[in-house]
Amino acid sequence: MTRSNPASDARPRGRCACDAWFTGGDCSLLNLEPAASPESAGLQVPGYHSWGGRCTYDGATGKYVGAFSMMVGGCSLNQWQWGSAIVVAEADAPEGPYSLIGEPPSSLAPEGAALPPWAHNAFLSFDPASGRHLLFHIGAEHRLPANKFCNRSDPRRFRPSAWVPANARRQLVQPRQRGGTLDYLSDPIFVSSAPSPRGPWEVPGRRVELSGPADSWVRRVSNPGPFIFPNGTVLLYTSADPCPPGWGRAPTCIALFRAPSWEGPYTLLSTSAPLVRPESEDPFVFRDPRGSFHMLTNVNTFHRRCDAGAACGGHAWSLDGLTWSGQAIGAFGPTVELANGSSFTNAYAERPLVYQDALGAPVALFVGMGRSVYADSISWAWRFAGSRPLAQGASPARALAHKQNERKGRQDAHKWTK
Repeated sequence: MTRSNPASDARPRGRCACDAWFTGGDCSLLNLEPAASPESAGLQVPGYHSWGGRCTYDGATGKYVGAFSMMVGGCSLNQWQWGSAIVVAEADAPEGPYSLIGEPPSSLAPEGAALPPWAHNAFLSFDPASGRHLLFHIGAEHRLPANKFCNRSDPRRFRPSAWVPANARRQLVQPRQRGGTLDYLSDPIFVSSAPSPRGPWEVPGRRVELSGPADSWVRRVSNPGPFIFPNGTVLLYTSADPCPPGWGRAPTCIALFRAPSWEGPYTLLSTSAPLVRPESEDPFVFRDPRGSFHMLTNVNTFHRRCDAGAACGGHAWSLDGLTWSGQAIGAFGPTVELANGSSFTNAYAERPLVYQDALGAPVALFVGMGRSVYADSISWAWRFAGSRPLAQGASPARALAHKQNERKGRQDAHKWTK
């Protein structure tokens, strides 16, 4: 187990000097700047609920373009298992505020989304080997009929089994066994590709093929979080269940798969145990300018660990992306500090994703934020303290460090392909 956070320099008497984007005695807390106002960041569309995403820099326009999960047709987050689509939005700054590209999708026009229902847990990524932009998500192969959403006048809106086709909503099915191998079929994970973060995106995308030994702890896989090396090798971190006995308060833990490219196939690596303690979901892994790996998670599956308003974000660290520390709980949470010195506390902050600059420095943290309650959701984003997005150009020293990390990344990618 990695015992000390590699995002810090050791100081006498056991004190640490944290990189600018981390804080706390062991540098496990995210150091986030105050927001200008409650409306100044993220994706907030009146009349719609959304649930996180993240951006990339679009050099063609000089804008930051993000992909976000959005509930359509009057749905709240409570109906995410059939009413979620994925939309594309743009902003002048990494943290936003974001505006939809095109009209908001509706029950009568779900094609307004980049990926129509059912599509959820948007994870925007990029493959350096092919030059393609990628959108990982969970979803279904068939669209939800345009008149089958959550119109508030429909008394059946909370009974999806009565009117939502099984092939157009979340399917919880058991894995398929082939000899000593299991194929993980639920939640169906898809990846769409596009030449630009603006699209056009493949619909419904390619179903990701995941498999592992029949005697492993994993029986169901969801919520993909890819880390892609320069040569195209993918480490796919996922939510998985059931956790082994005694692992935590909820049944979901973190698993790791590997593939030679984003097209797969993906093979389970964490066969004997989950990657980190305790239980958690929604893994996001990034590499800082030092070359160290960081994992952010939601350690509050089914809200069994933390009450509304409490910080329950997890942060673990690793030198190689495989062997991890335990998670520090409380790395981020639903309280937003404002520039005027005041603050406001929301109910929940989940689905952590990070935008990094060209040299790997964390710039913005994205979350799905439940405001008054879980279902009253938006997509929120903070700027990391001390960050200045460097989409182009850098000091010679930082550029050299970036090249060294890229070289190390290629070496690590080669290691992972053995």
